[in-house]
Amino acid sequence: WVIGLIIALIGSFSGLIISVFFGSNYIGTGNALKILIIGMIFATINGISMNIFFGIGKPEINNKIVYSAAAFNFIANLVMIPLWGINGAALSTTLSYFIMMIMGLIDTRRFIAAKLPIWIWAKTLIAGLALVALVWALKKAISLNVFIESGIILIISAAVYFSLLFSLKIIDIGELKELYNRIVK
Repeated sequence: WVIGLIIALIGSFSGLIISVFFGSNYIGTGNALKILIIGMIFATINGISMNIFFGIGKPEINNKIVYSAAAFNFIANLVMIPLWGINGAALSTTLSYFIMMIMGLIDTRRFIAAKLPIWIWAKTLIAGLALVALVWALKKAISLNVFIESGIILIISAAVYFSLLFSLKIIDIGELKELYNRIVK
């Protein structure tokens, strides 16, 4: 859920983030950042599988997955970049991460009787989509200095997001306390 929050906020404020860090000349890359943020979800889930393969002494599975995704990415870039430019490159990379995630999950299940938390992922996705919709609506409704507006939107949307996380039983107070203790130590 933390990664979901970060991804939703970066996606919602991609234009502002690009403008602040790289200047207004690069504002057109905001859509590519949004596409790549979705890819980060897949890359994060794949990272879990990769660590499992290292842990069980099967790093060659990671090599197979990475090489397969890299081959796909290379071919997809040849097709997508001429068609859509930077957005095509971002889409190709995101699809490569998706392939890595699927291959990793399939191979993980061959070695470990793991049950995927699909219901929790679905509820987290719902909360994330609600967050993005709320941010979008607030951006349309509020017109202030960009930094004040962003601060107000962040406060309101974070409150609603955490309310959704609690009401959908994705997190509880004990989990937040444990997270706080990890950060403080």
